Order: sequence, then structure tokens, then C-alpha cells
Amino acid sequence: MELRQAHALFSLLEADRSTVLYSGRFHDGHSAGLIAIGESLSAAAGRDKAHRQRLSFIMVEAYQNILRHRADLPAAVLQGEGRSLFALRVGEASDEVIAMDAVTMADVEAMEPMLRQIGRSDIAQLKNLFLARLRDGSRTARGGAGLGLIEMARRSAKGLHTAWLPLDEAHRLFVLQMMVGASPAVVTEKIILERIHKLVAQLNLIIACRCMNSAEAQEAVLRMAEGEAEGEDARRIAHAFLATNAWLRKHGYGEQAFLAMARERDVPVVAVAIKTGQQEATLLQDQLTRIGLMPETERDFRFRQALLGRTASVDIDSDLLELARLAHGAIDAQVVAEEGSAWLLFSVRLDG
Repeated sequence: MELRQAHALFSLLEADRSTVLYSGRFHDGHSAGLIAIGESLSAAAGRDKAHRQRLSFIMVEAYQNILRHRADLPAAVLQGEGRSLFALRVGEASDEVIAMDAVTMADVEAMEPMLRQIGRSDIAQLKNLFLARLRDGSRTARGGAGLGLIEMARRSAKGLHTAWLPLDEAHRLFVLQMMVGASPAVVTEKIILERIHKLVAQLNLIIACRCMNSAEAQEAVLRMAEGEAEGEDARRIAHAFLATNAWLRKHGYGEQAFLAMARERDVPVVAVAIKTGQQEATLLQDQLTRIGLMPETERDFRFRQALLGRTASVDIDSDLLELARLAHGAIDAQVVAEEGSAWLLFSVRLDG
């Protein structure tokens, strides 16, 4: 993984209380995980029950909107500029759900009048619009009546924020943003969204989270990451996530840490980004480099010694040793200095 690009991505999201990005295969089975993530992260942020229910509904509906309606594209475009992206950004007083997917120009023409009508409607008018479309069976070119979009706007109470980003002559990238929570609630600027989307594509990012404040969200993200692979890859991803989570909790890095999974030439990669002090980041980088350079026999011996609590291995963390064992020692670690702080970033290729 290109760690400088990972730093650029996570720097854009560091002001969030919690963050989840997903840009994988968009399995239908991820809906339950999204409900768990929305409920648990908004609960950790102190949101009330009504807020949590609205957020969970909007998250699942936005995800299903991508799943049902994204356009068929060539593989190279689907993994690049036409990539689908789902995100939750949890702020101090409000939460933002973001969905991006490629659509055809026919979809654009069919959706624009409906989106304009939704945009100029208040809560009561949205309810009437929903009931009217339900009664008359109106359909759009996307195969639905637009009921999901209407209901998301009604539940959000902040309206839908939409945009069309250029792809090619036949397609546009549809951007949908919804806020839930206190006013004023400001959506992510389009220029920032475009940068996030570009970096996700460049990294071939599957899932990333800043969610150590919720065990339930961590579990859901782990299961979603596992669901992106099969067999031995899925097992190694699960072990890498568990070892990394254990290390982050043990050393108190949870609040400022991002944990991510990507693919590099079809090999799963687990990555971590932590904002901390310059000295601490450099010490951690040195430790990771030492572990990566160890002969396999020494690494295995130290891992067993650390599990047994032998003092000879106290300078080497057992969870980091386990990560290195999963990747046979391949650890890439970098420090990116900022004024008064630094980012430690490291990645592990799980290629066995």
C-alpha cells in the first residue's frame, strides 16, 4: 500500500469522531453490519434512540441504492473513477451518510426532476409525495418509484444533497449526502469528496474505520472485511484485524487510529494510521522495522516467549509479532511529520 496516499486520505477525515468507508463488492449481506455500525457509533457519540434509528435506516437505504442501481461498467472503470463508495462520518453533533455510484445518462435525466421536487418539499410535503407515489405506482428508469430517496429525505429532515460528477459521455458519478442531527449540519465539500473518492480508488481500499470507541462497530467492520474474501484469505484477514485491534487497545491508540483493508494485486493488505507524537511514532517505526527484518525462526521464538510473558521479549509486542508472522515479516512502516505531531502508518501484505 502507498502509505503517503493513505496519510492523505486519513488526514481528510481526522476531525471525525468516528469514520467508516466501504468500497468493496457491495454484498447484500452487509446491511445487518451497517445497522450495527450506525447504532453503535451513534450511541457512543451520545445520540438518542430516535437519532440512531433514523441513521440506521438512512445508512441501509443509501447502501441498497448503490447495490440496486449502480451502472454496469468495464472492470478498470469500476475499480477506478467509476468506483462505488459508501461512507459514514460521525461528527460532534451530527452524522453524515455519503453514497457515490456510477449511473447512466438516462438515469440522470429520469432522476433530476424527482430530486428537484424532493429538494423543494418540506417534511409534510415529502410525506404526501411518498404516499402519492405509493398509490399511483409511479416508476423511474432506475426501476423504482423513488420512494427510498423520498423517505431518506424525510427521515433526515435536512434534505438530500446531490451532485453529478463527470465520468464519460454515457455515465455520471451520482453523489448523495444526507445529514442526521443538530443544526447547523454542513455536508462534506464536493472538492473534498472528490479527493476522498480518488484516494480510495488509488489505494484499492475495501474498508476503513476509525471506530475503536465501539466494540460492536469493530465486530461489524471485521465481518464485512472477512466477507470480501474466501478461505485462507478470510482467515488471515480476521487474524490480522484481531491482532491489530488488540495492539491498539493495549496501547491506548484507539481514539486516533484508523484501521483499513485494501487489495494490492489481489493480495489483502491490512493497514493502520495513528496520529501521535514525533518521538513515539519514530520508536514504533523502529520496532516495526526490526520485526520485519527478523529471521522467521527468531520471530516465531519471540512470539512464543512473548505469549509466555518471558522478560527477554518485553521490547517486542506479541500482537505485532503475530502480524509479522501472518505476512512472513513483510511490514512497511513510515512516519509523516506534521507541526507538533506525526502520523505513524504501517501496512502488512497477507500473502502467506
